[in-house]
Amino acid sequence: MAYLDSGGSYTQAATRLHLHKNTVHYRIRKAEELLGRPLAEDRLDVEVALLARTLLWRHR
Repeated sequence: MAYLDSGGSYTQAATRLHLHKNTVHYRIRKAEELLGRPLAEDRLDVEVALLARTLLWRHR
């Protein structure tokens, strides 16, 4: 969510996650390959899915 929360900035997301920006870029690219489209195209769906996962994980 750091990438989406930072408005799609690899640099800002990397800073928040304490990672190199190339690592964030690689991971986002891999996620987009799995989705078959850019994250920005389905941003709301991705954010809802991540939020649901976070909430469900907490209630285990």
